[in-house]
Amino acid sequence: MSMYERESIEIKEVYTPEVKKEVVAFVNTNGGTIYIGVQDNGEISGLENPDFVMQQISNAVRDSIRPDASMFTNIELIMKESKNIIKITVQQGTKKPYYLTDKGLKPSGVYVRSGTISAPASEDAIRMMIKMTDGESFENNRSLVQDLTFASLNREMALRQLECSQVQMKNLGILTGDDIYTNLGLLVSDQCKHSIKFAVFQGTDKLVFKDRKELTGSLFDQLTDAFKTIDFYNGTKAAFHELLRRDERDYPEDAVHEALLNAIVHREYAFSGNTIINLYSDRLDIISLGGLVAGMSLEAAMLGASQARNEKFASLFLSNEIDRSLWHWHQ
Repeated sequence: MSMYERESIEIKEVYTPEVKKEVVAFVNTNGGTIYIGVQDNGEISGLENPDFVMQQISNAVRDSIRPDASMFTNIELIMKESKNIIKITVQQGTKKPYYLTDKGLKPSGVYVRSGTISAPASEDAIRMMIKMTDGESFENNRSLVQDLTFASLNREMALRQLECSQVQMKNLGILTGDDIYTNLGLLVSDQCKHSIKFAVFQGTDKLVFKDRKELTGSLFDQLTDAFKTIDFYNGTKAAFHELLRRDERDYPEDAVHEALLNAIVHREYAFSGNTIINLYSDRLDIISLGGLVAGMSLEAAMLGASQARNEKFASLFLSNEIDRSLWHWHQ
């Protein structure tokens, strides 16, 4: 009896590392079956050492695919035409997208089943799978970038004599329970994809630039750099009350501090654009992407109602310890 490939069936004559890709494709799509010991023409060739091959497959699924796909994969030895072959039954997973550990959450690591082919998923398809699995909250979604470092975060935590252990990062929401970095982790990492565009104009419009720069890195670094940059251009004037002199800044430091924190913490990071700071001769504009949080009206906001868009990010940034530390740096 011959066997042939179709959308839900993949055949391999021998075990190769490519089998991991097929498992990922099936667990990311609608499930399927992989037979090992079957030639491309469908003829049963069998396996000489099936127990060893089964162990190889089990190790590969356990060690080379994230999140753990073992619970959706059943490996068994069956007989066809008096020959030993291996049947791998893969069910559709519940934590899509699954990916090859050494490739990461990108098209070269995420596969889906398309006809009889296991094809790389597009970045849009990967984002859609993440959103369907993790929900609408950007900060809780798994990051497409997993090769992250946290020099800035470690420095911030050390200032408050707090450890930045794996357990702590899970408590903060930077890591998932499966040890996968979230978008919150991406934002506070040294590889943060977002930035602040800062520009100084000579007059009251955008005709003449005096200076411009882009602030990059972890959002901790960006916020600190933004404080320092505004402080550099924030003029001081003297006011006298009788014989007492009092120095006043063009823009009150407390107001700048609050505006910058809100711009960073409450913006919509699902948008790829930059946070904008424009300094004119008569005003300071801070532009943060994202409108009102869903369910929040302008009237309610004007009455003092508050709803964080990024709750875990807000908790991390706006704790008293974080707030005081950043303000201390600014001073």
